[in-house]
Amino acid sequence: MAKRITDEDLRLNLIVNGDGGKKEMLELERQMKDLQSSTKKTRTELKNLEKAGKTGTQEYQNLTKTLKDQEKTLTECRDKYNKLQSAISLENKTLAELRNHLKLTQAALSKAVPGTENWKKLNAEVQKTKARLKELTSQAGQTKGALEKLSSIKAGALAAFAAIAGAIRGVAKAFQKIVDFEQANANLSTIIGKNVKDIEALTYSAMELGRTTEYTASQVTLLQTELAKLGFKENSIMDMQES
Repeated sequence: MAKRITDEDLRLNLIVNGDGGKKEMLELERQMKDLQSSTKKTRTELKNLEKAGKTGTQEYQNLTKTLKDQEKTLTECRDKYNKLQSAISLENKTLAELRNHLKLTQAALSKAVPGTENWKKLNAEVQKTKARLKELTSQAGQTKGALEKLSSIKAGALAAFAAIAGAIRGVAKAFQKIVDFEQANANLSTIIGKNVKDIEALTYSAMELGRTTEYTASQVTLLQTELAKLGFKENSIMDMQES
């Protein structure tokens, strides 16, 4: 039990306290999205000037320089993002990151010469990534039945959190430890419509209940997510937990 809580604490540290690499990757994602949008806009403006026969104007020259700067910055962001991404171990990657990693690794493998050291290394990485994906997918499938039972709770039945916990006690064995606690909280934040950082109260309460009840923090987060899907707001979920 102690080891399980320690694992959850490590996951919580990534989400709430913030892993430097993860936080930087999130910022880079936002920056790349903005750059892609601004680059597209600059290209459109350049095309309009070309159609108007204004390629020799100062405005055209300024926009050309702006486009080059934008493309350079975008390339630098992508390179930095890829380096940070490659530094994350398979055990700490989300499902989306694992799928993307598998896609890129398989592409590199297809271009490698079979039998070479590089080919062997890439092939081993593909197999390890597939195994990790299979592991997480299997765990997700094992929790599906329990989650479907939770989803049948009616929004109008505002029972106390203790009562809901009692209702799921009979199917608690169906829950498996969700190793990707970060992804679980990301899913919850999406349902609620806030950033992960903005639901720290729910994240902390999940950890606290993970320490003081028979459920893990991941299981509590899954319950919070199901309640959010049913329309319960963050404050209501917190109140129900404290009942």
